[in-house]
Amino acid sequence: MIRNNGTTIWKISVTMISFLFCGLAGCANRAQTDNPGYNMAQAIKYEKQGDTHAANASYRETVASYTRAISTEKKPAILVSYLSYRAIAYDKINEKMAAEADYNEALRLCPDWKSEMWVRCNRSRFYIRDERFDAAIDDCNTLIAHEPNNPMWFAMRGFSYAGLGNAKAAMNDVQKVRTLVNDNNSKAYYLVRIALVDLKMNDIEKSMEDLDNAIAIAKNASVKCSALLTKGDVLEMQGQPEAALDVYQQCIRESNRLRVREGTGFSSAFAGGMGGAAGVTQTFGQTALKSSAGALGVGTGALAGILWSMEWPADNSYYREEATRRISRIKSAGENMIIQTDTVEPQH
Repeated sequence: MIRNNGTTIWKISVTMISFLFCGLAGCANRAQTDNPGYNMAQAIKYEKQGDTHAANASYRETVASYTRAISTEKKPAILVSYLSYRAIAYDKINEKMAAEADYNEALRLCPDWKSEMWVRCNRSRFYIRDERFDAAIDDCNTLIAHEPNNPMWFAMRGFSYAGLGNAKAAMNDVQKVRTLVNDNNSKAYYLVRIALVDLKMNDIEKSMEDLDNAIAIAKNASVKCSALLTKGDVLEMQGQPEAALDVYQQCIRESNRLRVREGTGFSSAFAGGMGGAAGVTQTFGQTALKSSAGALGVGTGALAGILWSMEWPADNSYYREEATRRISRIKSAGENMIIQTDTVEPQH
């Protein structure tokens, strides 16, 4: 798993995309037959190079590798994924226009609703991270029109409305999320996202209430850890670093319930982040790109990016490392404050 500033965007493997859009049997053969001179192995080679560069946070090289993959690949469904991944890399190096152009081209090439849903989901989150809330709302409206019972689309749109200062519309979407989610673990999952909407509207008390409820009812350790990190973020915002320390230590203890990352591979159940109660059940894996921490301007930030990117990591290393990093930062800040206080000259 690759790390950067405590946030992660989970990448869908091209193999699974190919399976979803082409069908497993005969997909590769059809690609070779339909496109004389098409070299699938070469395209995959460039893709893997791009993933390696992304793992090393070398995003310009990631762009270059995916550019070569795009020039080699012929299947629209695969191009959709390559363009989307390159868009994420462009976003990382702050080339917003290029990122948006790739998302737009990916959307044009989408062969069906499943691929369009994935691109619109990614593009809307790109707009949210860039605080282009009107554009994010447009994508969310399309997603909701196709999937009116998917709580994720309402959570994303609610945050966007909050970003525009439209409290009534934001609360309507939040209420819709609450209505659509029933079981406790899903409810905890979305309460953390609702807490971000609360924060965006400067309702700290309500945000803390939602986070405490999420922590209390979450059965899944990754959901609970995410809620704890977010709560620590809010406590730091409120000038309560000691309370935040306790929460981060609790997060470390909770992370022990999660599996340990194996090797250098990446895996994610993309369904939860995208589909929620709408029942998107595919599990995707292997390889990832990331968003910038605090890109939404919420708190000191570290969870905002991941909550509106893809999915929370399922292994314990992310939560342990992030909580440990925050604990070290708070302790270091406290030591610096003591040093500064000790060296202040007395006033005469």
